[in-house]
Amino acid sequence: MIRKLLFISFILFLLSACDQQKKVADTTDYIKVGDSIAAISFDHLRTALQASMSTDGPAAAIAFCRQQAMPLTSKYNTDSITVMRVAEKFRNPSNALKNPDSTAWSQYKTAIANGDSIFSKTVVTDSAIHYYKPILLQPLCSNCHGVAGKDIPASLVTVIDSLYPGDMAKDFLVGELRGMWHIRFDK
Repeated sequence: MIRKLLFISFILFLLSACDQQKKVADTTDYIKVGDSIAAISFDHLRTALQASMSTDGPAAAIAFCRQQAMPLTSKYNTDSITVMRVAEKFRNPSNALKNPDSTAWSQYKTAIANGDSIFSKTVVTDSAIHYYKPILLQPLCSNCHGVAGKDIPASLVTVIDSLYPGDMAKDFLVGELRGMWHIRFDK
């Protein structure tokens, strides 16, 4: 864990050393850093969620996720980097798509519909470089985000609906676009 934090700190130092007056033409470095931060964040979130699920069961894991998903996701935030997960069909309203998320989301949806591969990408605005990485539904995630009544037992659907009124994050199939990592690098 210390190595991961040192790695991120080193990358942040390199990024901050760049001339802020230059227009960012090549965002390859941001994609590399974003991929690293997304991987570490996902690993941390997944590990904590799996531990909760194996110790206390799926219903407790839903409650754990409600309390801890946002803090775990933002664990690697700094003054100039904000780590988020966003989705069109969200469970937590804080994860709703915002501008420029909708552009990246539409591009991913179009690529998937055309049978194209999808990769991490950046969107450059006046104030930030926005990194996006698609989140495809994994088999383990179908326990809470899969098809209600098939992947998710009715008793667990009741728990989800009670903790997340207005939930839209069910009825996904494994491999479908579930959400995106959004990491904002302020300029």
